[in-house]
Amino acid sequence: MPDKVVVDTNVLLSALLFGGTPLEAINSILDAGLEWCFSEELIIEVIRKLRTKFAADDDTILFFKQWVGQESVYNVKRTVVFDPDPADAYLLALCETCGASWLITGDKKHLLPIHKWKQTRILSPAEFVAVNKQE
Repeated sequence: MPDKVVVDTNVLLSALLFGGTPLEAINSILDAGLEWCFSEELIIEVIRKLRTKFAADDDTILFFKQWVGQESVYNVKRTVVFDPDPADAYLLALCETCGASWLITGDKKHLLPIHKWKQTRILSPAEFVAVNKQE
């Protein structure tokens, strides 16, 4: 069974719209055959931000939906309390639900400083790419 990975909204948006290291991290997930995990809440959040914050066209949203269509969508029923930023709690709940080995995020203020949540290592896109090159 492959290791599981959750990717934060900000990294997904950066990969879709700007490429660079966030896209390299996504490609590392796909190339390594890791299980890329989503929840309905994560999908809705990415699409909402694509439309409202970036005025993304239908092709970009369709491309994202195709990414998701090839991956695992989990029904997250658990609640996680994350006082530093309650808005990030749904990502940690997804990590717990799917048993993620990694959470890839660009959140330097709340998520990256804790380094780990239960069994999930929390890495920046660059750190994740570096780790996958070593393995």
